[in-house]
Amino acid sequence: MFKIKRLFSAVQQPYDSNVLYRLVLIYSGYRLALSFFLIALFLMTLNNPVVGGSAPYLYLNALAGYAFVTLMSYVSLRHWPYQLDNQISFMLVVDVCALTLMLYANGGPSLQMSMLYMVVVMAANILLPALRALAIALFAAITVIYQQFFYSLAQDADIRGISGAALLASSFIGISLFGQLITQRLRLVERLAQERSREINQLQAINQQIVEQIETGLLVLDEHHNILLINKAAQQLAFSLSLPIINMMNQPLGRINSQLAEYIQQALDQQQYEFLLKPQGKHQDLNIQLTRLNHDDKSSHFLVIMQSLQRLNQQVQQLKLASLGQLTASIAHEIRNPLAAISQASELMAESNLDDTDQELLAMIQRQTRRLDLIIENILQMSRRKPVSPQKIPLGQWIAEMVDDNVPQLKPYIQIQVQECLSVWFDPLQLQHILVNLLQNAVHHSKKLHDQPVIRLLASHNEQQHVVLDVMDSGPGLSASAIKTLFEPFFTTEPNGTGLGLYLSKAFCEANDAQLLYVPQTRGACFRIVFRSPTKSC
Repeated sequence: MFKIKRLFSAVQQPYDSNVLYRLVLIYSGYRLALSFFLIALFLMTLNNPVVGGSAPYLYLNALAGYAFVTLMSYVSLRHWPYQLDNQISFMLVVDVCALTLMLYANGGPSLQMSMLYMVVVMAANILLPALRALAIALFAAITVIYQQFFYSLAQDADIRGISGAALLASSFIGISLFGQLITQRLRLVERLAQERSREINQLQAINQQIVEQIETGLLVLDEHHNILLINKAAQQLAFSLSLPIINMMNQPLGRINSQLAEYIQQALDQQQYEFLLKPQGKHQDLNIQLTRLNHDDKSSHFLVIMQSLQRLNQQVQQLKLASLGQLTASIAHEIRNPLAAISQASELMAESNLDDTDQELLAMIQRQTRRLDLIIENILQMSRRKPVSPQKIPLGQWIAEMVDDNVPQLKPYIQIQVQECLSVWFDPLQLQHILVNLLQNAVHHSKKLHDQPVIRLLASHNEQQHVVLDVMDSGPGLSASAIKTLFEPFFTTEPNGTGLGLYLSKAFCEANDAQLLYVPQTRGACFRIVFRSPTKSC
């Protein structure tokens, strides 16, 4: 008794409204189909009725009324899906009443009618709260016993038939109790499944947000090469930006990018899990790595890692600059101490009475000392530089301000031509260092031929829609041998040059995902910066 009381006093977990509505519709459809089936069965066996033989007219009228009510109930559920508990209770009461009339018309309990009662009792346990379901079971038990008692009196039948009705009624109570136990367990399992589903969805959303922040392209494929996961970096590297990521999910890779799908299949066939790819319509090479996520060859998922070779080279350049700065800084400090002693000694010697030959040698020592000190200063400046911090730079306004602030003495020689609305992503301090160095070199070499040289700064888009910035001078240009070693460290054509300016400028460009090139000209020299990072025009 204690367990039964606890069963009906426990807080029952309700169904989700959509789930309950679907279950009610299914049961309503079953009632409608059952009523018309029983009518058809009765009409087809009219001469020798299978059921309802004791009172065929009562049986037929009860079926007709039942069919009409079930049809109206179904229509009501379709067009007015509210107060479901009340509608369900009404439907089940109608079922019990109809089955009782049919049971009376059939002459007493039968296996067929008993099974139909069982369906009603179990449906009450599934669709209604525990107390309402028990009330339906008790109502069914009472009507079954009462109709058998009334039938025995009206038809002058054996009163002992009530015992069979009593057994049937008691089975309703048992089914109701056990049905409640089963239903509660099912609802508990359903609630746990819904909670787990919500947790999984939350974890998937969190994982997707984490993956979206990763700059490396990530792509997960199932055994049929359908896309299970993709981040924005992968879309930018290898796919069309016009196709939303959500439209790629669960789609075959071959339909989205046939080139990548073909290369992946070839790599898997050859058991090569790393290869290079030049995506169609893209302007960068990719390094593709494949990783098997499980060891079942028949149902294996793959993680595809995409990395831009330009970005890898950029990272290498940044590491190289950092390590070079640390090394050269330590060397420069060690050299500066004896260099300071040499410089001081030469200044003391200059105060002595020296002949002309000694004075020339002393002047040579001082010149080379100053040159070496300049080299050390450049190296120390390089080592003190902060990590690359790219910013969006509007080229037209920025170049004009940079010339005014850093090389105002060169402004009369410089002509600036920048297309409107050009902007690039670059570290402003490093771009300033590059342009100041290029402009100073251009003016220096142009003055070898002209007293009033002309230096042109041109910025525009190239054929690949990358922003290019040209620094063009009117000097003698460079020889073929000089071009080959132009960007090597400590290479210079000037006696007092350090040979680090172009080398550092090229390294800074590569660290900012750009490229510094020498473009041969018929007259003069041209150094071109190609900005490969994504740019936007206004």
